Amino acid sequence: MTEEKDKKKAMTDKIAQAIVRRRMSVPAVFFMQTFKPMNFIGSQAVVFLGPVLESLFPRSDIYGIAEFMEERENVEELMERIEALESEHEPEPEKKERKRRFFKRAKRKE
Repeated sequence: MTEEKDKKKAMTDKIAQAIVRRRMSVPAVFFMQTFKPMNFIGSQAVVFLGPVLESLFPRSDIYGIAEFMEERENVEELMERIEALESEHEPEPEKKERKRRFFKRAKRKE
């Protein structure tokens, strides 16, 4: 039982970190919130598309994600983990200010 929980937590962290690293937190949470009632169907779609996806991703990752998506609680935990990671990695005020100045200069050049 503990091994299964550790595996589930590792999968949650891996997926959440990948989403936050790519700065896709908002669309990912929105997508998961929208399609949460159909998570089992989505997991079966991943299994169905497995042979195609194997050319892009490692086999263990594909079927691990499909297994992970079967339970609605996992999807909820994933959304919570994404939100927690996002709040930890929020840029400092200086970075926000630097971005603001950069985009302001870019608009002037247009």
